[in-house]
Amino acid sequence: MIFYNRKTPRAQRYDYTSSWTYFVTICTKNRDNYFWKIENEEIILSEIWKICKNELKNMLKKRSDVEIYNYVIMPNHIHMLIYKWQKSYSLWSVIWWLKSAVSKCCKETNLEFGRQSRFHDNIVRDEYSYDTINKYIEDNPKNWWKDKIYKY
Repeated sequence: MIFYNRKTPRAQRYDYTSSWTYFVTICTKNRDNYFWKIENEEIILSEIWKICKNELKNMLKKRSDVEIYNYVIMPNHIHMLIYKWQKSYSLWSVIWWLKSAVSKCCKETNLEFGRQSRFHDNIVRDEYSYDTINKYIEDNPKNWWKDKIYKY
């Protein structure tokens, strides 16, 4: 598939290799609920959720210049407050590594999984933004049905 004149979602005139804190959202393909679901008012975690959680841990072990301050794995997306403190590579490469690792593990275990090719990011510029985003991440599971990317 070729996209012509497709607008980039990244902030223009910003160096994504710079050290900064980012709020990142990664969505599943078609916003399908691959990570967990609710049955009889109980959260049922999928194998893909376990793979994703494990790959987040692996990423922190393998990429020593990345820290995750907070994250939540929702049914059809992941939110992360991520800090990249070294200027060696871009935020895109960090997210690409995570997405690829999860996809590879799913393929190896014959689990159907799809993810969007892009991701959404915000540059966290001050303490107020950090605190607001952190609270949003913490409250997201109990408010997920209100989320704009909610899909039942």
